[in-house]
Amino acid sequence: MDKQKALRIEEIFLPSNQVQNDYFCENFIIFPDGKEKFGGHVLGIIEINATPTEHGQKISNTIISSLKDHYYRQIVTSPDPQKLNLETVFEHALQKTNEKVLQLIQNGQIQLILENVNFLVAVVKPGEIESDIIFSHRGSIQSFLIHKTKKSNYKIIDILAGSESSSENKVKIFASIISGKIFLPDALIISNEGFARFFSAEKINQIASNRPVKEIIEDFKILLQKRPQGYAKTYSAIFIKQEDLQLIEQEEASQESINTLVSTQIDTEKFLTPAIGINIKQKFKNIGKKFLSIFSRQKKPKGIAVDEIRSSPSLIKSILNKLGISKGKKVAAESKSEKKEKPMAPKTKKIIIILIIVLVVVFALSIVWIYKNQETKKDDAAYNSSIKSIETKLNQAEAAFLFRNTEKSLNLMAEAKNLISKLPKESEEEKQNITKLENLYKALNNKLLKLESVQAQDIITLANLNTDSPKLQILDNQTLIVSDQNNLNAIDLSSAQVSSTVETNIGVNVLSNFAVDNQTMYILFENNNVYQYSTDNDQFEKVSLDSEGSWTNLYIYNTHLYFLSPTDNQIYKLRNVGSNSYGPPASWVNDAADFSSATSMAIDGDIYVLSSNGTIQKFLSGDKQSFSAQNIEPKIESASKIYTNVDSSYIYVLDKNTNRVIVYGKNGLVVIQYQIENAQSLSDMTVDEKNRKIYLIDGQKIIAISLKHL
Repeated sequence: MDKQKALRIEEIFLPSNQVQNDYFCENFIIFPDGKEKFGGHVLGIIEINATPTEHGQKISNTIISSLKDHYYRQIVTSPDPQKLNLETVFEHALQKTNEKVLQLIQNGQIQLILENVNFLVAVVKPGEIESDIIFSHRGSIQSFLIHKTKKSNYKIIDILAGSESSSENKVKIFASIISGKIFLPDALIISNEGFARFFSAEKINQIASNRPVKEIIEDFKILLQKRPQGYAKTYSAIFIKQEDLQLIEQEEASQESINTLVSTQIDTEKFLTPAIGINIKQKFKNIGKKFLSIFSRQKKPKGIAVDEIRSSPSLIKSILNKLGISKGKKVAAESKSEKKEKPMAPKTKKIIIILIIVLVVVFALSIVWIYKNQETKKDDAAYNSSIKSIETKLNQAEAAFLFRNTEKSLNLMAEAKNLISKLPKESEEEKQNITKLENLYKALNNKLLKLESVQAQDIITLANLNTDSPKLQILDNQTLIVSDQNNLNAIDLSSAQVSSTVETNIGVNVLSNFAVDNQTMYILFENNNVYQYSTDNDQFEKVSLDSEGSWTNLYIYNTHLYFLSPTDNQIYKLRNVGSNSYGPPASWVNDAADFSSATSMAIDGDIYVLSSNGTIQKFLSGDKQSFSAQNIEPKIESASKIYTNVDSSYIYVLDKNTNRVIVYGKNGLVVIQYQIENAQSLSDMTVDEKNRKIYLIDGQKIIAISLKHL
């Protein structure tokens, strides 16, 4: 019976610990869902040298998003995707991606010398017997095949050796493609130059030959801990291998067995702890010896034989004999005098009885103390074990985070948090330990969630600002325009003063939104009244519209007006026909869309629509695109504003209830979360990437935070 096989894809990504302003590197692996599975996995490594980091990230985001969209779109729209020639599909997606990147370069949106771009992008389609791989490469990215020969030994093959790189082509980034197959038990390793320099081909062959991918990854991670601290580049690699499904299941079962064994070991240690009775017995013997030694140092009373003291069956019996309390026994006479011993004086008897009582009490208290001491030691051992376990889990979570295993890191963090919640907090020391662990957890959790706590700077307080629904926009990177129901306020950022105020008492309803185009603002009032305001003459002029409906957001792009209508689940486009006039509204969205909870939109050529729960929908030419913003913690509660533009590589989302600004890349991945610690009541924001600032309305104040991701 043939063994079932499964494709394993794992990655290593260890960024440099040095701040880089002219370098960018990124791994990506796309695990498709639904019909997209017929196209397999799209993956690769992109490394860009001697280029501003923000431009490198923008190039990488463009390549990944464009390649993903154009590749899987052909798969999903095909009536029979199983019959598609994936090489042709991949080549078409590369062509479209090539056009997109070159367009960015030609438009001056990015600065790039093509010789600085290194990548290997690939499609891997799993099969029942082998996996197909199609890829295109450029520059210094390496690829090695660990191949089992007929003699059952393994050799490493540099599959790019002798192949013609596309680096000589100055116009076409993706100039050629290579295709092949990966058979059981061969492995394919893709790496950047840093990884290939640290591990020789022979070392890679030694580690990766005839072993499960999981073990290979772990060994490389251990060895990478000894990497040079001064190396300024990232260590990046992707491992692809066709493995026995049974081996993978055994691997998972083995891990479960290890977990069970650890648990059993803890229980066994508890079971084998010495019984308290043994210790009590030893303590009792010690007490008895001390008492006998004290008693034997007393002067021997007359009439008491020395042999009787030494041979007495028990200490208590001996004492009772001395007191004359024992029944049916006579006190021995002295061997020489044969005279009867005089009775012991009452005072002496009383002292001895008191001593016996004291000893009994001491003995009882000793038993209690011994028991309590044993219990305290057990509690201390369990407490220290819990502390150590929490620290271990936090360290493991940080290690998993460094190697981009986010899911494992989150699980370990959750386990650590649960253990912290169960720690006792009665003594001052216990409270201090909890505080220390909570601080460690918070610091690591913020790093894992890319949560950056920031303090906002106060710019100006507008005492007369109506806080019901104020709006904020930036004009020419020097002036902020703040609006409320009654006024437009212009704030000079150089002096942080109100430079002018214009009343909007033009006989229409409340101001609800506005957009800025150069020195002109388009202002949306209720009932779809739109006015144009020019900063040159401080005059309002009504824009001629032929429209009906309910609009909530206004945006201007390429001189055309776009309106969001949640009630119609539609975006309307009004073309500029000149002379401050616009044509009738045309439905722009082609597909069925749900805008019922939409709160904001932004345009960079594509249109992004934000819902209050943080969901972002992306549209291109009216068609909905494949786009998914990464799930984040804490959950978004009340997303109210989205911002981006054609010159930005990022999407900014304001979650006003949690006082956060979340920054995504254009690929939907979280870049950073700004947690504004001193904000009270955020309502709107605008972004000035040129000066690396986000301006926000907080109650009646205008505040600003600095951008750390640029």
